[in-house]
Amino acid sequence: MKTPTYLSEKLFYGDLVLGKSFVSVSKLISDDDVTKFIEITGLNNAIFVDKTFAIKHSLGWRLIPGPMTLSIA
Repeated sequence: MKTPTYLSEKLFYGDLVLGKSFVSVSKLISDDDVTKFIEITGLNNAIFVDKTFAIKHSLGWRLIPGPMTLSIA
């Protein structure tokens, strides 16, 4: 079994090999985290800001902005 690489290690493009496993740190994203991210980035879309609108028009809950998930990963 291959030993996974932790994403906290310094990696370069040449270090990436097909089939290699990576382990990332887990993070529970709170409502406050989402609110702060929206304030900083200006992503004031109703689907992120308005919980009632999001529940009615999306998957049944408030969504997290895509750039936020990328910035955490």
